Amino acid sequence: MAANIERVSLVLTNLSSGTMYLGLNGRYAVLNKGIVIGANGGVFSMDEYSYSNEKVSAIANTTNSVLAIQEFVR
Repeated sequence: MAANIERVSLVLTNLSSGTMYLGLNGRYAVLNKGIVIGANGGVFSMDEYSYSNEKVSAIANTTNSVLAIQEFVR
């Protein structure tokens, strides 16, 4: 997800059967490192106290993975 200066919150939901890993603040996501989003509905969220306007990247340990993204902006 691209950097967005208008972002105030972000919710990422893993709709896949595999695990996903996030890279925050412009860093690349790396398998088995960083923030983990569990399979089948695992969620990561940023709120007004913990959000970042920087790029967010994700990588999954299975093919055909789906990540639902809900971004809130000013």
